[in-house]
Amino acid sequence: MGVKEDIEYINSYKLDNSKLEKVFNKLLPYKIEDQFNVFEVLKITQTEIRHSNVLSYLLDVNGNHNLNSQFLRLFLSFLQECNYNNGKNILNNIDSYKVNREMDHLDITLVNPIEKVIIVIENKINSEDYEESEEGSGQLRKYREVVEKKYIGYTQIFLYLTPLGDEPNDKEELIYWHLLSYRDIYDILNKLYLDEKVSEKVKSFIEDYKEAIKRYVMEADKELEDICTEIYNENRQFFNLVINNKRDYALDVVKDFCQQYEKEITILPSDRKNYVYFTTPDIDKYLMENSLKEKTIYYDIEVRNSNIDIYIILNYKNNSDENKNKIEEYFKKIGLVIKNKDNDYVHIGRLFRTDETSEEEIENFLYKKLSKYINF
Repeated sequence: MGVKEDIEYINSYKLDNSKLEKVFNKLLPYKIEDQFNVFEVLKITQTEIRHSNVLSYLLDVNGNHNLNSQFLRLFLSFLQECNYNNGKNILNNIDSYKVNREMDHLDITLVNPIEKVIIVIENKINSEDYEESEEGSGQLRKYREVVEKKYIGYTQIFLYLTPLGDEPNDKEELIYWHLLSYRDIYDILNKLYLDEKVSEKVKSFIEDYKEAIKRYVMEADKELEDICTEIYNENRQFFNLVINNKRDYALDVVKDFCQQYEKEITILPSDRKNYVYFTTPDIDKYLMENSLKEKTIYYDIEVRNSNIDIYIILNYKNNSDENKNKIEEYFKKIGLVIKNKDNDYVHIGRLFRTDETSEEEIENFLYKKLSKYINF
């Protein structure tokens, strides 16, 4: 069908309201007006970054939660019971564990320098292990190799955390990574909640987090799933038309942000739906001075499923040796190193990622992260 026919089809289409009512009734108990939950208010229920922040907060023996090592002890005890401790008593000198977020791009690490133990938690809620993306290809292997080189002589424990304890796409990594589920986290939180030493204020926090995990992360309502699948199958043409033609809210925010700074950046034309390409006066000036071809270096913002990734793209292979040296000088100037030089166009790593949801959060993220490279 053409555009005119598509519009006529959408305007005349009617969904089966009786089935939509079933979905509404299933979701009604989860309405935030009926059940206040601080994690719903803060919109952290289904975002990996936020869950990693909460877990690292609870695991930190020096956190202001006044739990000391209670949650960490329960967590490490669980790992030992599951034989995930690689033969090491990981409960020794428990107060010596240091919690890190995003160290070497690892979601959560627990490092005990006295006992020489490092525990790595790779947290995946919606994105699996990004095997289909350039950044995600062999992601678990890359993370593991970084730890193996950096922590020689340490007991190294790798945990792959998903809602249901799923296996990673990279099956070769299964011999290195132990599978952990949010059901396990929920059970550990439940033990903590039942501890009489935990204050009522902290118990309220734990109860809300348990409910958020149960409702949004571990959610496995087969009846709801069956109803939604039936509705989709019966209205496949309608939904596919809507999905294929809708604009991504986050992409609109990114484009609006870039347009705000049209003096500082130059948006490049693109026929790719989920991408925004741009260059900067600093790059343009450098390219002109060194007579490099157009679009040798440019920025790439990708929006997929509301995740926003920022890359630098480089046309490296197709340049002369002289220009390659000048390109490398430019990247040295902004603190980046070219690693993969065999492709025509090279991603100079993913600079940043966010899954912020509000317009203000997205704009603040873009401004903060890009300010290092662009004179806003």
